[in-house]
Order: sequence, then structure tokens, then C-alpha cells
Amino acid sequence: MIYKHKKTGNLYRHVAYGRDCTNGERDGTRVVIYRPLGGNGTATYVRDYEEHMDRFEILDDDFAINNG
Repeated sequence: MIYKHKKTGNLYRHVAYGRDCTNGERDGTRVVIYRPLGGNGTATYVRDYEEHMDRFEILDDDFAINNG
């Protein structure tokens, strides 16, 4: 799955969904794990699911196949 950041227009590839397991206030919080699409970016990012869905839009997989 490919995400587009609504503010910057940057593209990111979905890696996985996860759960925060810090045994604190955030324990069990659903998160999205994602990476920059293309380029030399080696960073992997994690963001709360709700915040991620507010800031990104999902592009269909055909976009990735035709433009990846």
C-alpha cells in the first residue's frame, strides 16, 4: 500500500501495522510503520494509527506498480 502525505505530497510505502508495547500509558496503541518510497531514504517511521490516517491518504496499489 502507498500513502501520500497530505501536506508535503511525499510518498511512503506501508510496512506493517503494530501495537505499542511500552507498558505505559500508550501500551496497546495501534501504530502504522512506513518508509519513504524511492530515493535513498533508509528511515523507517512509526506513527499512531489515528494520526497517520489524518495526515496521509491511501493511494491504490496500481499507482505503485505503474510508478514504482
